[in-house]
Amino acid sequence: MNDAAYGCMVDVDLLAVARAAVRVNMPYSAMQYLEMWLENHHGGKITSLSSLDNDNIVSTLRDILVEAYSFDSDGDGIYGVNDGRTVKSQLLKYNREDQYANALPLYDISLQFSNQHVLDRDGTASSNTTQLVGGMLASLQSLGYNHLLDGYLQSLDHKRQPTNRSSGLAASQALEHKYKLAWKRMQWEAVLPTILMPQDIWSKLKAGSKTSATDVFSHQQMLFQGLRAVAHGDFRSLQRVTSKAKEQIIQSVQLSLHSFESTKDSYSALVYLQGIHEIEELADFMRKSSPVVDSPILSTVTPTGLKTYSSSLDGALVTSRQKSLTTMPLLERWQRRHGQIKDDFDKAESLLGLEEVLLQVSKATDEAQVLTKLYLDLASLSRKAGRIAVAYRALMKLEQLDERGSLNIYDKMQWQIQKAKLLWKQQEARSAIWTGKKLCSELTAYLDGSSMTGSEATSLQLLHVKVLTITGKWIASLRSESSQVILEDFFQKATNIINGIATEAVSERARDTSKAHFALAEFMAAMYQQVSTRVASREWLAGKKVVNARFEELQELTTLKEHMQNENRAHIHALNKEVKHDVNERSKVEASVDQFLIGALCSYGKGLSLSSQAELDMVFRVLSLWFTNQRKADINRVVIEEVIDMVSSYKFVPLSYQIISRISSSSDTGTFQIALHKLVMKMSVQHPHHTLIQLIALKNSGDVEGKGALQFRTNVGDAKAEGAKVYLAELMKTEQRELLESLDSMANAYVQLALFDTSEYHSQKKKIPLSKVTIFETNSGRSGTAPFDQYLRARTRRGGSTVMPAVLTSHISPEADMDYSNVVRTYSFEPHFSITDSGIHRPKIIYCHGSDGESYKQLVKGHDDTRQDLVIEQVFDTMNQFLMEEKATRKRKLRLRTYRVVPLSPIAGVLEWVENTTPWGSYLVSRTSKKLSAHERYHPHEWKHTECRQYLKNAPEKLPAFLEIQANFTPVFHHFFLERFPDAAVWYHRRLAYVQSTAVTSIVGYILGIGDRHSQNILIHEGTGELVHIDFGVVFDQGMALYTPETVPFRLTRDMVDGMGVSGVDGVFSRCCEVTLQLLRKKSASVVTILEVFVHDPLYRWTLSPLKALRIQEGEEEQDRTKPSVRSRSSSRSNSSKRATGTGNTNETQPADEMHAEPGSADAAARALIRVKQKLEGYEDPNGSALSIEGQVKHLLSVAQDPHNLCKLFPGWAPWL
Repeated sequence: MNDAAYGCMVDVDLLAVARAAVRVNMPYSAMQYLEMWLENHHGGKITSLSSLDNDNIVSTLRDILVEAYSFDSDGDGIYGVNDGRTVKSQLLKYNREDQYANALPLYDISLQFSNQHVLDRDGTASSNTTQLVGGMLASLQSLGYNHLLDGYLQSLDHKRQPTNRSSGLAASQALEHKYKLAWKRMQWEAVLPTILMPQDIWSKLKAGSKTSATDVFSHQQMLFQGLRAVAHGDFRSLQRVTSKAKEQIIQSVQLSLHSFESTKDSYSALVYLQGIHEIEELADFMRKSSPVVDSPILSTVTPTGLKTYSSSLDGALVTSRQKSLTTMPLLERWQRRHGQIKDDFDKAESLLGLEEVLLQVSKATDEAQVLTKLYLDLASLSRKAGRIAVAYRALMKLEQLDERGSLNIYDKMQWQIQKAKLLWKQQEARSAIWTGKKLCSELTAYLDGSSMTGSEATSLQLLHVKVLTITGKWIASLRSESSQVILEDFFQKATNIINGIATEAVSERARDTSKAHFALAEFMAAMYQQVSTRVASREWLAGKKVVNARFEELQELTTLKEHMQNENRAHIHALNKEVKHDVNERSKVEASVDQFLIGALCSYGKGLSLSSQAELDMVFRVLSLWFTNQRKADINRVVIEEVIDMVSSYKFVPLSYQIISRISSSSDTGTFQIALHKLVMKMSVQHPHHTLIQLIALKNSGDVEGKGALQFRTNVGDAKAEGAKVYLAELMKTEQRELLESLDSMANAYVQLALFDTSEYHSQKKKIPLSKVTIFETNSGRSGTAPFDQYLRARTRRGGSTVMPAVLTSHISPEADMDYSNVVRTYSFEPHFSITDSGIHRPKIIYCHGSDGESYKQLVKGHDDTRQDLVIEQVFDTMNQFLMEEKATRKRKLRLRTYRVVPLSPIAGVLEWVENTTPWGSYLVSRTSKKLSAHERYHPHEWKHTECRQYLKNAPEKLPAFLEIQANFTPVFHHFFLERFPDAAVWYHRRLAYVQSTAVTSIVGYILGIGDRHSQNILIHEGTGELVHIDFGVVFDQGMALYTPETVPFRLTRDMVDGMGVSGVDGVFSRCCEVTLQLLRKKSASVVTILEVFVHDPLYRWTLSPLKALRIQEGEEEQDRTKPSVRSRSSSRSNSSKRATGTGNTNETQPADEMHAEPGSADAAARALIRVKQKLEGYEDPNGSALSIEGQVKHLLSVAQDPHNLCKLFPGWAPWL
């Protein structure tokens, strides 16, 4: 064993230790010891199970890992070790994924072939059969098949009495299910001899004995006894039951309280405790609402252990409580807690079932009302979870309430809506649509014929809006009606109803009303895209030529002499009618393009104005439609009136950079610039901390260097800079004047610091005093100088009071109320700064002190363009919102680590320093001899990193050379987690975070075409294990245009995989890739819309010149003398520079305004978007068909790890790491 890795040599069988760790509920330690054993037996590296050729060993390892992963009920790790080739492994997969309907037939057939169904040959149940019976019972219960479950339990009772441990376990499992069925049916007084056991807990409670830790915890039995006590008003007995239940719950998870490894049952225990607490809450509610006190003398214990009660007492209690008890406040309190378990249906359903019984036994006056609310919630929740039987049971309960006349018209319609949604869920589209249409008709008739007013009428109207919107969406998805019918009879009708409702009522139900407007907007936007595509098609243009030709023919015929016209009168008449018809039809279609566009923008604006949410995806759609049609005066007028004037400006702040980049010169007085001016001024006044700095940066957009800079400034930069100055001059007349002055001064100071020449300090290691950096006043017509750290204070003394700007790299969320009083302001700076270790233009590292007392580490970069980094970080932020919205990705806590980027000009910017990170490559290999790298520590006799690079660079045949490098360079990254996180549970979760972040960054990076992922462009967080990607100079597949083209979709080299453990890319990594890709496909329309806004940014040109492509890989510092540009940036950066996120891009972006763009820039943007769409649709092979999500992920993983592709990469990319 490697002493450096594990501290000492121990002569033990680590595989036996792993088995023992699983038995004592230490799954993560078991995984660690198993991997130690693998490393010890396979030359110092962790070999994946799929690469082992010893079937016996593989089976042993797999069994240990399967059992260990079973402790993590939500984890994906088990998919990496469960091969799915046996019935047992299939059952494991189905239960893991809650696919109980698929598991049932397998349980059935397995039990048919088991020994005498539930008995072994000696008359007792075998352990395997016990597991099958338990699985069958759990599946029936989870699916809601209570009648089948009851029958199966009765069949088990006819078998012989169990005599061994396995049979005892099977009996206890069956007993729990019997108790649950009993309390759900409220069968308190039924004779249930099969439920009662000799060691019944009730006898222990009566005797006052303590339950030992070895007693089996029977939660359903406790619930049965507690609910039974509540039903009979025996609160003293209830207190004993709940006290004992809490004690047993705590005892059942006592090991979890001492170790993070044994947390399997902790979550369930919390849910159990919540259930017990709800019983106590209802009992307390009943005691306070009832004049009757407990009369325990009237209750007796039967020989069977069940209590009986006097019927006269029951009647007294029920009668008095019916007069005074209302439980709606209690139900609302319970429902507020459900948000914590909304993603776990089994837990949520168990609590809802308990609450249903509690509400029934309470005999409250509002029983029907509260049960209706509960059943509606249960129907919705179970439908979304795919538990059809549970949903139908809730709907049938509502039907029973309706038959008793307990449902009002609103609840009755809600019930029918849930029924329609359930039919749609079952893919019964016709029935669902028919039900929806019937509901629409009934609501229309009721509202027209009813004299109902006030809130009740408004609720029904809004319900009508909801039904119309849902039904319209269903019909539109099937295209079973004409677009005009869908538009007029459903979407427009819904919005018309909203327009007739009082504004206050609409605002209170903003979610439902905004959904209706968004549905109309989405439909009209889709129709706009469809019709505009049709009008621009070749077929339409060809049709236009035909119409024109026939019109010319008609013109010629009408010029003929009269007798010839008479001879051709019939032909001329027919031709005239046909031409008129064709012209009218084409005119209508062409006119509908703008009609649909205007309708979509109006509806988006209305929905955004009503919604209380940010609705970022809708804002993207609005901007995409607007920017695409910015030359149309009517569209700009609609945007002003329906969007800018109506929608809260904070919703546009996340895209303020893309909005501000469209500003043009003051001489441009077109309607687009008028609309843009109104929006930008509104955002700048109301949200100054987000927008003012961007206007200042745009004012500096002419600060470019190199040959051709004059031409660029004339065409693009100066026009935008002059336009920005006009905006800033106007803002100086508003309440933001003082903040703007100080912010402009601070930006000027940062730019001058960024450009400060530090060449004389490159050979020194000590810090540089900030006082060496003298800032020259260049703004506001002032003059004077001051050291950087005193500059703002000096300005304050000279110019009077000022408002200190916010810390540039602090995270400030857009506030709907526009209150930024708590923003962290810039207070001061550390008196010294440092520089990075390499490169000609070395970024500066400074510390800014905020008004909150915190110190903010920042990277100030000069002669470098940070705007492309900002754009990619914005895309990442949007992706994170999508990841949080989707259940599958939210459950896995998938996210992209981001950082703040603040461009100040094309040659200067400030970036947030991500603390506690190190370059991924710096851990593996060292650039200096000061510190040994992981490879040098664990494999000192193997090839050095520099040797590998030189060997691959000089090799004439790349593949053999690369394979030889692999043979002499062992991956070691798994040691990172062992070194940083010695505790087994922490080690497991940090490595899990690493694998998950690697997956999501790989898929998102692939979709965006992010390249240049060499080992220094990826950081790893030393606290969480997550990856942080930096330096986005190569995006949208520009890597294919590099001097040495990139041949892999993302970095998935051997060391990356080594950090994932024994499963490698199987299990967690591949599953997270699949759910991320599935989300992006689901959100494909939004993703493409978002990227349209970014890609068509006039400040960017998404192509690489040959010289720039060469510099990226060679790290050359010469200027590109063929174009106006920012000076080239160095690609050989230091480790400390890389820890600051985005330490310089290696790609220069060519600014180009839309009006003055190079001829190929629009084509390049279109090509980038087309490729993104192809990826989202699964097209990897141009000549092949679209791949499924699983197929596409497998393809990408194969391509990323293929030595034939890796050997072709630029040696500086280090494909052997």
